[in-house]
Amino acid sequence: MTTYDDSQHPRATDGKFATKEVTEASGGLTALAPESWRSESDRVGELGHLISRADRRREGIVARDLAAQVRADVPEAAYLTLDENCDQPECYTLHLASVHDSQGNTLYDVNENPRYTVEDAVAGAGLSEPDHGSEPDYITTSGTRREGYSYRFDLDAALKGRQGGLATADRGQSVINDYRVMHDDMDLSDETAARDMVTDLYHWAQRSGVDFDDLVSRAAEVGRDESALGMVAGSKS
Repeated sequence: MTTYDDSQHPRATDGKFATKEVTEASGGLTALAPESWRSESDRVGELGHLISRADRRREGIVARDLAAQVRADVPEAAYLTLDENCDQPECYTLHLASVHDSQGNTLYDVNENPRYTVEDAVAGAGLSEPDHGSEPDYITTSGTRREGYSYRFDLDAALKGRQGGLATADRGQSVINDYRVMHDDMDLSDETAARDMVTDLYHWAQRSGVDFDDLVSRAAEVGRDESALGMVAGSKS
C-alpha cells in the first residue's frame, strides 16, 4: 500500500499549504513582535480595502440594474437627478427628483408628473450618498451642504458596469490579487495563484455537479470570441 506524501503535492512545494519557516531572532521570538504587528496591521488594512472594494462593486451592480430598468421604461432617458429629500426618519438613500434626455430636457419631475415605475426602481436600489470627491463614474455631485446636494446619475456610464470599466485582463488580474490576499498567499506568483484559484474552482465544480472541462472549454471559446471582436484585453502588469 502506498502512503500519500503531501510534501509532493504541487501546492505544498510552491508555497500554498506549506509550513513556512520562521527564523528566530536574537532575544527570542518576542523580538519579532513589532514586525509581526506591522504584518498583521497590513493584513487588516488589506481586508478593509477588500471590503470597501466589494461594497463599490455591489453598488456598481445595483446601479447597472437600475439603469437597465429605467432605460427599458423610458428609452429616451439619459440621466436622472437624485436627491436626499425623504419624509422617512433615518433615511439615508437617494431618491428620484427628475428624469432627463440627452439634451438636458426634463422628461418629467416627480413633483409635477410622478412616474412611479422609475421612482420605485430608484427607491428599491437604495443607492447611498457617495463620498464627495470619490464618486463612481456614473454619479456627479452638485450643490452645497448648506443648500443640499443634488446627484446626476448617468445611465450610460452605469450600464458600462464597474467603476472605471476595467478591461477583461485587468478584471482577471484584480481577481487574482483578491484571491491572493483573501487566502494569505502573498508570496505566490500570479501564475501560481491563478492555478490555485482554478484548482479550487475544479473542486467546486465536482461538488456542484458541473462539468469542469466543458466549463473551461466554453470559457476559452468566449475569450477567443471577445478577442476576435477587438475587446481591449487590458494593460500588462
